[in-house]
Order: sequence, then structure tokens, then C-alpha cells
Amino acid sequence: MTLAGKIGDIRWLLAQQSAERTPKAFVGLLTFWLTSLFASFGLFAPHNLVAALALTLCALAVSGAIGMILELEQTFGGLLCISPRPMYSALSILRDAAAQSDYPKTLAHISPASRRS
Repeated sequence: MTLAGKIGDIRWLLAQQSAERTPKAFVGLLTFWLTSLFASFGLFAPHNLVAALALTLCALAVSGAIGMILELEQTFGGLLCISPRPMYSALSILRDAAAQSDYPKTLAHISPASRRS
């Protein structure tokens, strides 16, 4: 039973690591579409400072949103990173609870040192 559990854990880990990211063709198409959209807004907008400033701020907001979406694909790296410490803490609590009860020792093979590599 423990071998089947380990195989299941490894399979799940491999599935999470090989998760598809946003396709580059989609990002390229979205960038082209937004560039042409803001270029057409700039062509037909009145030629004054307020319109130019509004278009610039809107373009920066949209590019920041796309950048944030692409950044959040990298969970444990990048500009914004999530700490794995709470998960290790929860696993240690579960491992201790399993050690004190009559349940099978399914969490004994999980340790923070084995997951950091």
C-alpha cells in the first residue's frame, strides 16, 4: 500500500510540474491586439495632454495586468513568490497526528528536505 501511495504522490508531483503555461501564440496575439487597439485609440483621440495621459495610463494598466497574470504562473519563483513553509507546517502537524493515531503511516515519507530539490 505504501508503494502505491508513493507512486501516486510522484505522479501527482509530475503532473503539477509539467503543467502547461500560457501559450506563447496567445500572448503574442493578445499583445498585437492590444497594441493595435491602443494605436487606433491614439489615432482617433483628440490631440491634447489629457487624452495622451489617459491612453498612456490605460495602456500601462493593461500591460501590468497581463504581466501579473504571466507572473502568477510561477508559484514558487519570480517577482511574487509563495512561501512553502505553511504547507510544510501543515504536513508536520498531519504527520504528528498520524503518528499518534492508529492510521497507516502514509505521511512518513514526506519531509521538507525531500521536497526542496
